[in-house]
Amino acid sequence: MPIYILGINLSHDRSTCLLKDGQLVVAIAEERLDRIKHSFGRTLYNQGHRIGPKLLPWKGIGYCLDYCNIGLDDLDLIILDQAGPPLLLRDVAKEIPIKDKSKIRTLPHPSHHLAHAYSAYFCSPFNESAILIADNIGSYFNVEEENEGESGYYADHLSITELFKTISKARDIENESICLGRMYRISSLLLGFYHEKIGAGQLGTIIQYLDESGKTMGLAPYGEKRGDWPPFVRIKKDSIDYSPFLNWLKKRGLYPPKKVGDEKGRFKYLVRRLLLKDPRKELTQFHKDLAYAAQKNLEKGLIYLANRLYEKTKSKNLCLAGGVFLNSVANKKILDKTPFQNIFIQPAATDDGNAIGAAFYGWHHYLRKSKRFCMCHASLGRHYSDEEIESMLIQNGVIDFERLDEEELLKFTAASLAEGKIVGWMQGGAEFGPRALGHRSILADPRHPKMKDRLNQRVKFREGFRPYAPAVLEEYSRDFFDIKSTSPFMLLVASVKKPKRKEIPAVTHVDGTARLQTVNKAQNGLFYDLIHEFYKKTGIPMILNTSFNVRGEPIVETPLDALLCFLKTEMDLLILGSYVVRRELFSDGLMSELIPLPLVRVVSDEQKNTKYFHIDSLRQDVVNVTTEEALFLRHCKDDLTVVQIVQKLDQKSPKWSSSLTLNFPHFIRQMFRKRLIIFKTPYMKNINPSASSSPDFS
Repeated sequence: MPIYILGINLSHDRSTCLLKDGQLVVAIAEERLDRIKHSFGRTLYNQGHRIGPKLLPWKGIGYCLDYCNIGLDDLDLIILDQAGPPLLLRDVAKEIPIKDKSKIRTLPHPSHHLAHAYSAYFCSPFNESAILIADNIGSYFNVEEENEGESGYYADHLSITELFKTISKARDIENESICLGRMYRISSLLLGFYHEKIGAGQLGTIIQYLDESGKTMGLAPYGEKRGDWPPFVRIKKDSIDYSPFLNWLKKRGLYPPKKVGDEKGRFKYLVRRLLLKDPRKELTQFHKDLAYAAQKNLEKGLIYLANRLYEKTKSKNLCLAGGVFLNSVANKKILDKTPFQNIFIQPAATDDGNAIGAAFYGWHHYLRKSKRFCMCHASLGRHYSDEEIESMLIQNGVIDFERLDEEELLKFTAASLAEGKIVGWMQGGAEFGPRALGHRSILADPRHPKMKDRLNQRVKFREGFRPYAPAVLEEYSRDFFDIKSTSPFMLLVASVKKPKRKEIPAVTHVDGTARLQTVNKAQNGLFYDLIHEFYKKTGIPMILNTSFNVRGEPIVETPLDALLCFLKTEMDLLILGSYVVRRELFSDGLMSELIPLPLVRVVSDEQKNTKYFHIDSLRQDVVNVTTEEALFLRHCKDDLTVVQIVQKLDQKSPKWSSSLTLNFPHFIRQMFRKRLIIFKTPYMKNINPSASSSPDFS
């Protein structure tokens, strides 16, 4: 009988994976299924009191079990990980309806960085390796007090030994030994690169600030070194000193006072006390220079830690995990400026990857199994058949579509890209981790100088300074980029060779670099063949590749998710498996059946003047809303569909224009692009348990 181990991450980016006889067969982030960005599950605290339920990723659990056609009681082990105290893991274990509760295990406390280490090393091709872990917050040693900052390990065959660990003191604000990840996070919050998750707890409303540090990395090349600013971090013999950064905050009135209690309170203070202008409205040189300083100091600190780890291990190999290592610029600096020769970065470097680490801990530690696994690709989601895709298209009002064989599909898509079309591309199982690698991608021609702006403004709806990545045939990567290693998971940045920069302007950043993905036929044969077909037509062995989603939404998982995302953007074509959907070939009936949800809150002053503010921003930035948009927003309730709201307004509101009724799809798309509404996306399987109940997985 096969041995099945279910790994579950309960921190932010909740996730689930399944091992079958020691091989990773399926993994999914909960956000892909519940459609909530960074789907957050960790129990929240206020002054040591538990104030929110811990939510198991039930959708992901069902997804993984369905993949192997098994139930909970067929599992040999369930391994849980999260950043909180171990007592809470024992609490949540009670919620899992498995007959033999002894199958539910956890990692030893502190577990968080250990899970990251297992996720990196036991997916790597190495038999021995140094391991460096860095994130914002690891395991708590006390409730919201001391927690892991960075950790160094050495792995030899099946054993992992801790070599050092830095401790971050979340509440000790005067003597705060913050970590590199938190220094970078605070900088990102100060830049306005965050969004908030709001939930209700027993003691009131809980606000969880989630930074968007990737934007800081993208903005950094526009900045310069300031002579009047100190280095944010100072390297000492055995530690990193953050007092220059904290003093810099104090000098600008951005330092939270002692009366601001826990970490969430301090970050709330930071974002409410911003002295910087909103970067979505105006990017100043101050913004750019702060991003530059944060990036350079992060790199300096990581290089120091990596060199320290090398001195302790003398290994040629290095494994990296933790959210900090989504910083592809810093990753390349580590490879270039330390003695390590080989590097493996867990593609799900943030907390979603800890489901994998938990599962492999169960396999190698609890079961004492020696069989290894190598993560050669990240396509770990389920495949959707052409029959499923066709059924979805018919059910959702797509009035015409075309099915092509593989050769026709590749030639048609490559020709469309060469003509300047933007293509939504969904093939095979989705990638695990935040990078789209040719299975859930939006594709475009890297040769067009204005393609980046077109994508940012009309498809992704994101900031104009953010770059796009090339997916390049592995054998041609050194012709275009200064890189010696491969980069299969899009986690390394390299310089574009100067003679080539004019040939691929859409994927060349302002500093002449690109975050590249190298593609070979063994990892993703169909994607490789598509790029090769484009190469035959254009002489350029790469295409622009970005994730199949829009700002604020997770990457698409199902064919229906992909169709809805396509509908909300100005992509030209949608490729779903063997099917081609053109923009002019779907009915407005699909739009009419969507359920809109408002993204703005309404505030009335004493004079009854109404103002609108985005619900995901703490800034008091007024959103301009037309009379018709305001009418529509007031009716976004009771799960009414778009067409039901339009019909209601047409019949009962004299302020509603009948012309909008006739052309409501255009009106709705405009509201979406202004971020006034988002759409409720139905999930193909109805698994939606409450916090206190669970589905029947028997």
